[in-house]
Amino acid sequence: MNKKGTMAQYMAEFFGTFFFVTIGLGSVAVMVLDMSDIDYPFMAVCWGGGITLAIYMVGSVSGAHMNPAVTVATALFGGFDRRKVFGYIVAQIIGAFCAAAVIYLVFSARIDAYEAANGWVRGTSEGTGAMGIFVTGAAGGISMWKTFIVEMIDTAALVLTVFAVTDGGNGSAPKSGIGAIAIGASVTFCGIALGPATGFAMNPARDLGPRIFITLAGWGGTAWGENLYGLVVPIFATLSGGILAGAVYTKIIKKQFDLV
Repeated sequence: MNKKGTMAQYMAEFFGTFFFVTIGLGSVAVMVLDMSDIDYPFMAVCWGGGITLAIYMVGSVSGAHMNPAVTVATALFGGFDRRKVFGYIVAQIIGAFCAAAVIYLVFSARIDAYEAANGWVRGTSEGTGAMGIFVTGAAGGISMWKTFIVEMIDTAALVLTVFAVTDGGNGSAPKSGIGAIAIGASVTFCGIALGPATGFAMNPARDLGPRIFITLAGWGGTAWGENLYGLVVPIFATLSGGILAGAVYTKIIKKQFDLV
């Protein structure tokens, strides 16, 4: 593909990620700020639905990875051009960053009021509450290693779904674009089942882009969490889960197709 085509793919990754992260963060914002009757399960549906819609929008251009864990796994095990990995990941992170900026712009007054009502001073260790609108984090009483396992499992489930529904050799793969619904559903179901433990990042860009933004928006170093949680779990656990899923699907599951 020529440079113009490759740039179109990067732009598609930016837009797709921007779209679904905007939908997802917006659903969290209206829930946390008590602006609607939305509850946790419906918020998880918004994330999954946003991903499904984004796949329909940009899938034919870039493949709609919209997630570095998917990009790395497909580069290692799915034949994706490794020369495009860096560009895809940068586009995804920038898309998530811009989504956080838009949500902050829209809800900034309500966020300020929310912090004031709770006596939180942004940028202090006691003032991190509102940043949960933008980034993921461990629930109380759950250790970092446990959250690492949760995010790795959640992301592995997502990437296994991606490999399964896009594999032309899989006789069980859905047809006519239904795979996008399955991918979105995997995020929704994992979010409902295990998400309360970590906030279900399942995607390094979805967390890293907004985390960079809130660092610049006043939370400073506190945006990265205790023991640099934001660098460890949402990034390395999700990448590990994606790589594990790619290996399991291509080295174990896919090989069984020839036996049936």
